[in-house]
Amino acid sequence: MYRLILVALALTGCSMQSGKPIADNDHNLLDRVAVVSTLGDNLYCSFVGLTVFNNKSNTYELGADFNQNLSSRISEKLNSRGMDVTPLSRDVISFIDDDIGARDWSNIKFEGFPAIASDVSSIVILDGEHRYNSTGGYYARNNALNTLATLYVYEVSTGRLIGEAFSRHSTLKRSFSCTQESISDSDEMLELIDESGAATLEEAFGTLFMAQDGRRASLQAAADMQEE
Repeated sequence: MYRLILVALALTGCSMQSGKPIADNDHNLLDRVAVVSTLGDNLYCSFVGLTVFNNKSNTYELGADFNQNLSSRISEKLNSRGMDVTPLSRDVISFIDDDIGARDWSNIKFEGFPAIASDVSSIVILDGEHRYNSTGGYYARNNALNTLATLYVYEVSTGRLIGEAFSRHSTLKRSFSCTQESISDSDEMLELIDESGAATLEEAFGTLFMAQDGRRASLQAAADMQEE
């Protein structure tokens, strides 16, 4: 899946997040929730040469484990909040326009979803892209894996967006060839993709629930003061 993105600032561990937390009156829609990830589909790799004739690019399809692991992480987080979670297979969801992805409900297609929809009130979708941007010579020291991810929460019955959180994460990796046919199982890139996906999810999830967590912390602090 290819989507145009802005080139992220290549600093080790650099991250950025923003979004709209879920409103108080929408938290009841998360009692029964479906979860799916599309972030782990591909790695897009681009190399900028001295001239346009030296530029190279390639897209590597990632294994199903990447999306499965991310969906499991989301499910665990929601389960810990007492929600009834239904993890969905990556094959259940596709997009009419890949450049739009999950940011528009009308762009999302579900395979066999009507049967599932009767059992859930909302769906959480982690969508985005892994991209490795590289160049040569002196500037190779800034080569990095950049991950842009957005966590969307939709009300299933209406398609209304009730929550959204964006996170961008960059990790330096100075050497990776955009010309190789596939990514070796021993390549550090696969580990970095896994770590970067987990980092963006953690940040985006925190943004979605920051208001609720803030209230929980305030209530706990008040209760602790009363005990004292």
